[in-house]
Amino acid sequence: MYRQLPAVHPIFKLLVAHVRFTIAINTKAREQLICECGLFDKANATGGGGHVQMVQRAMKDLTYASLCFPEAIKARGMESKEDIPYYFYRDDGLLVWEAIRM
Repeated sequence: MYRQLPAVHPIFKLLVAHVRFTIAINTKAREQLICECGLFDKANATGGGGHVQMVQRAMKDLTYASLCFPEAIKARGMESKEDIPYYFYRDDGLLVWEAIRM
């Protein structure tokens, strides 16, 4: 955004409040949280870079369909309202999905 839009552009003015400190936050996170011997390694049982391996394994299973709520519910086998009548995560999630769907 900073490279492609002039500061007077309406889209720039709309987005600047949301992304102003993103670069600084990402830099601090790399320096202090996820670096070797960083806070993440000290605070979690994965330690010693295990979180990197964990994310790499998770990314192998990540697909566009897995990010779509109805498909994710079906993949878990939780779509049947008759078999599982009180699954509030599914019921509320589908309401939100339908409300924001384009």
